[in-house]
Amino acid sequence: MNVAELITTDPDILSGQPVFAGTRVPVETLFDHLEAGIPVDEFLDDFPTVTRVQAMALLDMAAKLFPADKAEEISDFTDFVSKRYEEQQLTQGIQQLAAESQAFAFLHDEKDLYTETD
Repeated sequence: MNVAELITTDPDILSGQPVFAGTRVPVETLFDHLEAGIPVDEFLDDFPTVTRVQAMALLDMAAKLFPADKAEEISDFTDFVSKRYEEQQLTQGIQQLAAESQAFAFLHDEKDLYTETD
């Protein structure tokens, strides 16, 4: 199966996002599912318009395009960026919670109570 038989892009379908041929399912969705640890069978259950042949052909094509060491490098970088984003979101959430919470109001009222030397 060649790329044109497997993937199509059409400005009228999902604004031209690459989709599995004959469907409205973005190719990216398969990779998102796999990255989240969802097996191919579950992906196929979630998107019945995509055939097993299409999914496996896409994965085969992707494996041929990226040598194993490069794919691992990309995966590691993606994991790193994802974790940094999650840490940043968590930090912002904690800061917002602390700013909005009355539990920490005494710290603002009693600035002299705590000093750097304590």
